[in-house]
Amino acid sequence: MKFPLFASGPISAWHDLLDTVRFSARIYSQSRELHRIVQGRRLSTFFQPILNLQDGSCLGYEVLNRPPLSKSFPDT
Repeated sequence: MKFPLFASGPISAWHDLLDTVRFSARIYSQSRELHRIVQGRRLSTFFQPILNLQDGSCLGYEVLNRPPLSKSFPDT
């Protein structure tokens, strides 16, 4: 006897729910860690020059704030 309902219905929905819960837990964990990093003033600030490729002049800068490397924020 086959149970097609369980092949793609409730089981699939259960896996989708588990994926959503795992994703939400990861986002919550990253949010908490980022809050601790900001509160502890552990961000590193870098100034990236924006250059004119024709004459090499500096047009301005963009500012990059980076958290320390961790499980939540790997270097990607």
